[in-house]
Amino acid sequence: MPTKLFLLLLAVAFLACAPEKKTLSVAEQIKAQNEKLHQAVLTKNLSLLDEVYATDAYFLSPGNSPIMGIENIKKRWEAGLGSMKEMTSQSLSLIGEGDLVSEVGLVKTHIETADTSFVIQSKYNNVWQKDAEGNYRLKVDIWNAYSEAQ
Repeated sequence: MPTKLFLLLLAVAFLACAPEKKTLSVAEQIKAQNEKLHQAVLTKNLSLLDEVYATDAYFLSPGNSPIMGIENIKKRWEAGLGSMKEMTSQSLSLIGEGDLVSEVGLVKTHIETADTSFVIQSKYNNVWQKDAEGNYRLKVDIWNAYSEAQ
């Protein structure tokens, strides 16, 4: 009996000393997901999109039909990724809490081709949804370009 009690006390002491898993705020989680999008552009690594988008996500880009599903979204990204050199975003607001959060923000994408180089400035409204593991995934990705002259 004393051995069992000792082992129980030892286990409790060990668990009490174990480092706590840091829980990120919603804003921190979404910022980390946005950073993966930036890294996908820099590294041309489409597999990062699997970590960001929900499997049944929607991609709503200007002038195009809606695209649904991660595999179709990756094909769309792949078509434009070659000329994308860098992407940065600025989250302006997070609306909601819990399983669904809407993010409003600005994004700049640096484009470079053999003939030219320019920056596309866009505004976006992303809808993030928690998955079964509690991670926010991009459920709806919608954006539109704008110019500073507006």
